[in-house]
Amino acid sequence: MIERREVNGKPATVAYLAHDPNGGFRSVSPEECDLVEVRFDDGGVLFGTRDRSASEDKPRNDHGGGLATVGEGGVKRLDINAARVFSYVVKSDTGFAPNPYGGFLTLATCKPHIRTTAREGDWLLGTSSVVSGDARRIVYAAHIEEVVPLEEYGRRKRFAIKIPRVSGEKWQRHGDNIYFRDAEGAWQQRRNVHHFRQHKEHDLSGKSALICPSFWYFGSNGPLLPESLIALLKKGPGHKTVAEPHFVARFEKWLAGLRPPTVRTTH
Repeated sequence: MIERREVNGKPATVAYLAHDPNGGFRSVSPEECDLVEVRFDDGGVLFGTRDRSASEDKPRNDHGGGLATVGEGGVKRLDINAARVFSYVVKSDTGFAPNPYGGFLTLATCKPHIRTTAREGDWLLGTSSVVSGDARRIVYAAHIEEVVPLEEYGRRKRFAIKIPRVSGEKWQRHGDNIYFRDAEGAWQQRRNVHHFRQHKEHDLSGKSALICPSFWYFGSNGPLLPESLIALLKKGPGHKTVAEPHFVARFEKWLAGLRPPTVRTTH
């Protein structure tokens, strides 16, 4: 069954699904569903496992995702109870967004919606574009361990290694720590080779920098996502949010079987 309704206060198209004995999923009524797929009008996509213990007076979590509360008339909300995967296409892998240098990966520019909604424990998954090769190829995967406000990111000495050095070594030119507040509290943009004045409003709307000490960075030589994880792929612009616990656990297990997480100290 597919219907239009509001979920977490936002308009969306909702599909109610159940596991098919022959594999995959089949469309069912809300009362029979095991899984809820929610496609928001703003482009976000969430998968929620049916929470059969949830009650209508369960506290609401406005971040969305994870467990689906399904009451009379259909899904009411999605509550986060587990890690999510934010998946998107990396159109241009320059070492800037994401930035894998300095010993930890960061995402501090571009993708403002992800940087606004992601939380500690979530995952980032960047895949190749069709024009760059196989769309199933992973550019990088990273585990978010800190969500740091951009003001703090631009000020703290701990993140100074991410400040771009236009005349520095090649890896230093791609630093993503390009915004800071001056003495009057106004946002300023550091000199860099990637983003300029016209990018400022878009970047700052993201509000936070995502800090990922554990990451897998492959560039153009990454592995292909297995068929069992194809549901994580995002096609085209925007991003896809997958909160279905079985997919997330399968993704984490698959990553653990790859080479150890990359730690780049200088380049």
